[in-house]
Amino acid sequence: MEKCGFSPEEIEAVFEVVAAILKLGNVQFQSPDMDTPAIIPDFSEMKQVCRLLQLDDLEMLRNAITRRTIVTKTERVIKKFNAKESGDARNALSKELYSLLFDWIVAKINNTISVSEKHPLDHCHSIGVLDIYGFEIFEDNSFEQFMINYCNEKLQQLFVQLTLKEEQAEYLSEGIDWKHIHYSDNTPVCNLIEGPQRFNIINLLEEQCRFGGGNDALFLQSMDEAFRNDRESEVNAFYDSRAKSGTYLSVKQFPPTVFAITHYAGKVTYEVSGFVEKNKDTLYVDLEEVIASCRQLVLSQSVALKLSLEQSVSSGGAGVQERRPAQGHRYQHSKLVSCSGTKFKVSMHRLLASLRAKSPHYVRCINPNSSKSPRLFDQHMVTSQVRYLGLVENVQVRRAGFAYRQKYDAFVSRYKMLSPHTWPRWTGGGDAREATVCILQAVNLDVHSKKDIGMGKTKIFLNDPQTLFRMEQWRREKLDELVVVIQAKWRMFRARKQFLGKRAAVTTITAHFRMFTQRFNIINLLEEQCRFGGGNDSLFLQSMDEAFRNDRESEVNAFYDSRAKSGTYLSVKQFPPTVFAITHYAGKLDV
Repeated sequence: MEKCGFSPEEIEAVFEVVAAILKLGNVQFQSPDMDTPAIIPDFSEMKQVCRLLQLDDLEMLRNAITRRTIVTKTERVIKKFNAKESGDARNALSKELYSLLFDWIVAKINNTISVSEKHPLDHCHSIGVLDIYGFEIFEDNSFEQFMINYCNEKLQQLFVQLTLKEEQAEYLSEGIDWKHIHYSDNTPVCNLIEGPQRFNIINLLEEQCRFGGGNDALFLQSMDEAFRNDRESEVNAFYDSRAKSGTYLSVKQFPPTVFAITHYAGKVTYEVSGFVEKNKDTLYVDLEEVIASCRQLVLSQSVALKLSLEQSVSSGGAGVQERRPAQGHRYQHSKLVSCSGTKFKVSMHRLLASLRAKSPHYVRCINPNSSKSPRLFDQHMVTSQVRYLGLVENVQVRRAGFAYRQKYDAFVSRYKMLSPHTWPRWTGGGDAREATVCILQAVNLDVHSKKDIGMGKTKIFLNDPQTLFRMEQWRREKLDELVVVIQAKWRMFRARKQFLGKRAAVTTITAHFRMFTQRFNIINLLEEQCRFGGGNDSLFLQSMDEAFRNDRESEVNAFYDSRAKSGTYLSVKQFPPTVFAITHYAGKLDV
């Protein structure tokens, strides 16, 4: 748990809730008959539960599991429980504590592994794995199997949309020659369960939970009325019951409390008993107040988490009857609390939205036999699964369709180095479609072959995967050549830069050396004039003119100039009789 980001305090709090749930299971109730209120002979377990949950009021916990407070518009009624009802209340509290703990742990782990908090999604990628429910068909199917099979229907609908429906629609929208392949669409079944029309199974179940007098019999009766044969709706054919069929065979096939739905995997019968009660997902007000009064770390955070989930879910469907808010935290909404069916539906839609935003890939698992035995292959069972999963149609679409598709801009960006007209940029003046045609022609592919290449309105389609593999190979080879060219250019640039730097350094050093040599010679001439008694400035200038005259072979002569040395009309104007010039590295200086 520490590796998942749980602090030591949170780990201890998790074990406290688990221990409290176990301790609640040890609480015993006694009552001589069904009409006598239950009593608790031993409070030692309940005291430990209060200590673990940090609940200060032991009497509140005792009252919550031995009585129920019913609040109406005009009065407040207290109904005491017998031993069986008290046990049910205790179990309901334990289930709610476990549910809160489970949701909190899941939220904590999701927050730890989330990439959106620490790293922006633009700079990182993630891979998720979804292990979907198996389709459940038991001898007795109830509310749980109904919700699991509803989940399978929605995921199968997404699979059909992404792999069959949308792919064929894409070919038609792009103007590709395509012969439609028929496939089994389970959209009517999904609409029967949660469709946009007013009368669907989840809405009808919510209505029964919203009113106090709702029960399973009325729920089945409302479905028979909503989906009867004389109503014009495509969903009606996928619902069946005794009252709807009205034949001798239906009486034998359907007991009075059974209805059937034709799922994509086959017809499944459901026992309606318990649907309304299981969908309510309600706690008594007294139990809510107990949970809201607990100061335990996990529970206090779980209450806030569940409240936020209730707020997001309540907009997705109808709710149940009004409840009185608990003290402290408002554990539930006072109105419009969604039931289990609506919560599951909203959660399912969030999952589907997340899958549509990603690039899902499917791994279909086939059950080889029903006995879970190795090396046993039931051909009839496998064939049935392949058919109702839509794998045959999927293979037909894949074989008749194109293995690769890409927008023209992206295709040109990836393979532009294969043609001299598109590298480094497209110079043809047309759009990306013409650039794509130029690339295909450069690698000797027939762009007019509709069987192998499809030129859509915005995308290019390639049928043969080997064509794509060859293009990737050519791209890698061309990239190797481009890398060599780039390396050569870089090495040339670096070598030239080093050469220019060295040449500049040599020039600077030479200039300094010449300047020093000329200065040394001038100093020697000046010392000679000072050494003899008759020396003067005119003789010094004359000696320099003689020493550095142009016909003497010396590299320093070019850096000395005067009127006598130049001997031209310009030098007469430039140099007065008593002036000579030296070309320093910083420029010519007259002295």
